[in-house]
Amino acid sequence: MNLSKKYQNIPGTNNPNYGKHLSEPGRRKISLALKGQRTGKDHHNFGKHLSKVTREKISEKLLGRPLSEETKKKVSRGLLRYNQQKVMS
Repeated sequence: MNLSKKYQNIPGTNNPNYGKHLSEPGRRKISLALKGQRTGKDHHNFGKHLSKVTREKISEKLLGRPLSEETKKKVSRGLLRYNQQKVMS
């Protein structure tokens, strides 16, 4: 059994890797190994739709949340593009 899988579900301070940092090559290796996983058809939510109740709950939760200036600029840019496309069509 791979040690990383053996200790995978041990939370917090009980995990032998708690507080330790991976080296940059180690991080790169893990990143490459996980690339493309859980995307598209392999993702557990692929093709599923959220119910109206779930969408309303998410909406309520996000209402009133403060947005950073960067996010405000992105939203503004997106709305400008959307409105320009709407006028052109």
